[in-house]
Amino acid sequence: MTWRTIDQSSAAPDWIPMVDLAFQVVMCLTIISSFEGARTEERVKLGLDSLARPPASKLRDELVLNVGFSSDPLLRQAVVFDRGDEVPLGRIRERLEENLRMFEGPQGRGDMRDVSVIVRAAPEVPTGAIQYLIQTCQDLGFVKFALKSAKPGE
Repeated sequence: MTWRTIDQSSAAPDWIPMVDLAFQVVMCLTIISSFEGARTEERVKLGLDSLARPPASKLRDELVLNVGFSSDPLLRQAVVFDRGDEVPLGRIRERLEENLRMFEGPQGRGDMRDVSVIVRAAPEVPTGAIQYLIQTCQDLGFVKFALKSAKPGE
């Protein structure tokens, strides 16, 4: 049996794999958190409803429409917040057609009956505005709808 001596200069730990792993974990958490809040709009405060409950199963395809009021205090009209823009309800049809092309496109599944439209609206938004929005979606072929609210205490 022979004994070998260990070179002291090579006994230092190699930190490169550890730093690489930490960097990957940070990147993963950053990406997950950016996707988590992508569909909610900070300017829309949901109303309270004691009957609010999550869907029974995960929705396959969903289109989230955040409805609130314009940031211009003089107009005070209901708008849909879409990709950072305030779209008045009178011009929402064009945006919905863009979303329709996205669902029907090469990566889309093509069947509009599988797409669920989730409407998140502030409680102050008039019911007629929500009805107009849903009617416009139905005219374009969307058939599944869900209204989102917050449970009391959330």
